[in-house]
Parts: sequence; structure tokens; C-alpha cells
Amino acid sequence: MIMGDYPDCFIIGLPKAGTTALYNILTQSSEVFDCPVKEPNFFLPEGVTPAGVRNQHDYVGLYSEAKDNKLLSIDASISYAHFPDSLEKIVKVKPDAKFVIILRRPEKLVLSQYQQMRYGLFEECESFRLAWVDRITNGQPASGNYQFARNYPESGAVGSILEKVMAVVPSDSLKILIYEEIFSQESKDIIMLSDFLGIQPFEFRMKKVNTRKEPASKIVHRLIIKDSWIFKLFRLLVKKIPFISPGHVRRFYDKKMVKPLDASLSDYGELEIEKYFEAEKRKVEDLLSKKIPSWWC
Repeated sequence: MIMGDYPDCFIIGLPKAGTTALYNILTQSSEVFDCPVKEPNFFLPEGVTPAGVRNQHDYVGLYSEAKDNKLLSIDASISYAHFPDSLEKIVKVKPDAKFVIILRRPEKLVLSQYQQMRYGLFEECESFRLAWVDRITNGQPASGNYQFARNYPESGAVGSILEKVMAVVPSDSLKILIYEEIFSQESKDIIMLSDFLGIQPFEFRMKKVNTRKEPASKIVHRLIIKDSWIFKLFRLLVKKIPFISPGHVRRFYDKKMVKPLDASLSDYGELEIEKYFEAEKRKVEDLLSKKIPSWWC
């Protein structure tokens, strides 16, 4: 792979662990570049996701403005943590890169991942219960995008994932955050993260993103989600209508045609998910040499 002006920092995961919220916080700093493509997925294997930047010149070009203005650049492709080979490629082409990973209580993590997969129409099982039993029985789905994210017993294996990340990324280049800690009112993690990234502490607003939801109509959803050709065509048409934008349509859609998901862990007690992930949670505590009380209460 060609050496080049790659991003300074990589937020490598985990999906549904507050990575978008963290990215939104960091880009409020005047020293951080807000890339037009948050998740380029350049270093991922082919076929993992339906979207991404595959051309090396185009990928590096995403961050040219950051270089010109001496701003910190961030690739927030949050699936990298699941692919050690991808991390090895990054370390090779950008030896001084900084890596950030957020871990979340695995029981809640996988439920949130399931809900996201349903919203994106990647998950066919009508309930988390059915999806969990299917993956326990049959393993990772054999086809489709985000196969790794839909394999919930493995995507929630936070200890094993972290162990593989730590085996590839140098310890002084890796910042490990805990979802339940970083977004608490008394958290000082953002200040410490600023120091880790070499930027000054800054004031920020915390915004809740990616709340639990599912489409009221799958047919309409397929037409309106951003990757559909109809939505892309609409983007071209509304450029000539100054008071309407794709954002207006998306917000109207989310308000009127998306219903909230109210499922919680208590609804799936018989699956014994908490027991299933006990060893993974203890592995994280051992790797970090600290207890995480919020993962056990």
C-alpha cells in the first residue's frame, strides 16, 4: 500500500458504543477537521460494508484540507476494531497514528447493534430473540453486508476484540474508553483524550444520536434512506429549490414515519445474555487492570 498523508487519528469502534457522539464532540474543537465522510472504511476488506472509499488517492484527498490548515484529521470507520488485518495496514502506513476505541457493556451493545441492523434493513429476523438464537445456533450470517455486526455473540465479545486490538496497536498509540464512563456528567475522559490527541481542551455540547428506532414502512424506508438511487436523485433535484433540502426530508421522515424501539434487556432474560458475556467483561477488566462497576449493576 502506498504511503501518504493518512489521517492522524482513527476511531476504530465499537459500533453502537457512542462513536458518533464522540466524533461530534471532537469536531467541535477548532483544532479538529470535520471530514465530509465520517466513515470512509478504506482499510476494510471488500464486501464488509455497502459504502466506502476504495481509491487511495480519493481517500487521502478527503483529508487534504486538514493538512493545509494544520488540523487534526480523524477517520471514524468504526468497524476497524473487528478486523486486525485492517489495523495492521494502518499501523504500517501511518506508524504515528493515534487509535481510539470505545467499549460498552456487551449485553446492551449487541441489542443496540441489532436495532441498528434492523433500521438499516440488514437484519431479517423480526426480533432480537430470534436473531440471537439463530446466531448462537448457526453462527455468522453467510451473506449480506455487515455480517460481523449481525453475529451478535461475536460482535459483543468485547474482551476478545480488545485483546486483538492491543496485540496490533502500540500501547502508547491506543486510548481505550468506556461508554458508561465517558458520557457521564463527571467524566474527565474528554479532557484526557484531548491531551492524548495533542489538542487543547475545549468546550463542547453533548448531543444524543442514533436513538433506537425502526421504520414504520420498509418499502418507504428503502426509498428514502441515503444510499438509495431515489434519494441520490432527489439530492440533485432539490439543489434548485432553495427552501427544501434532503435534510428537511430526512428529518420529516424520522419524525413521521419512524417508530421508536422500546425493547430492553429485561425483555430477554431467558436468553441469559448477561451470563453469556461474563467472561468477556472480566477479560476487559483484566486487560485494563481496573473494575467497571457499571457493567455489573
